[in-house]
Amino acid sequence: MNPCATDNFTVVVYDERKVPVIRATTTNSVMTRTQLPTCVNLTVGVSGTFRLGADPEVLGNERLLPTVI
Repeated sequence: MNPCATDNFTVVVYDERKVPVIRATTTNSVMTRTQLPTCVNLTVGVSGTFRLGADPEVLGNERLLPTVI
């Protein structure tokens, strides 16, 4: 067993005040979410957990999701 293999990922979506609005854990490297807030700046953070511990959270760039009609 590889001690550095990632067991799961924690994904957190932050609003423009850096308050978490969605938190989820997945064992997949791809994740789909619906019902994200729109018309506000959002930032996504991802961290991995493995047998020896956890990686620090990596934050993406802030993005604005427009409302789709």
